[in-house]
Amino acid sequence: MHSSSKPRDDLQTPIQYIKGVGPKRARRFAERGVLTVADALFLLPRGYEDRRKVSTISTLADGEWASFTARVVDFGVRHISRSRRMFELLLDDETGKIRCRWFNFNPATFSKRFKRGEHVRVAGHVKAYRGSLGLVHPDIEKASSSSDTAGEDFGAIVPVYPEVEGVYSKVVRQIMRRVVKRFADKV
Repeated sequence: MHSSSKPRDDLQTPIQYIKGVGPKRARRFAERGVLTVADALFLLPRGYEDRRKVSTISTLADGEWASFTARVVDFGVRHISRSRRMFELLLDDETGKIRCRWFNFNPATFSKRFKRGEHVRVAGHVKAYRGSLGLVHPDIEKASSSSDTAGEDFGAIVPVYPEVEGVYSKVVRQIMRRVVKRFADKV
């Protein structure tokens, strides 16, 4: 008999009890039809990104998907109209510079996320804008050095899950890794 205060450890375990989910994200997953661990196991990736090839900034081309490691040069919030703003991150490596931009972001947490001089791994679609290349809403994680190209979401083939509104794709991947690792053998 299960106690109501202790989550079950089976396929009918509510998704809310998986580390990193909680009640708020559980409501977001429920909108996608994911209520239990069993539902999560059948939330299949819609595709995969090959992040094994690491490029340099100078070799990036418009329209391609790329993965690279770079150093944070500068960052900050820019106002683009009276009511709109974006967060911009300037990166460089030994071959060039590139800008990353986010239009949906939390200003308080994003400004604390980066430090000038630190190295980051970046993955996303490269787009030309006003004569220069950049990335919009790329996936970024900290790296220990400019040659550090392996991480949980880098140096590997990464699943791309259907969008769960209000939950970053990186967070969805982390949650799904936990679900698969803990419950896949129960299917």
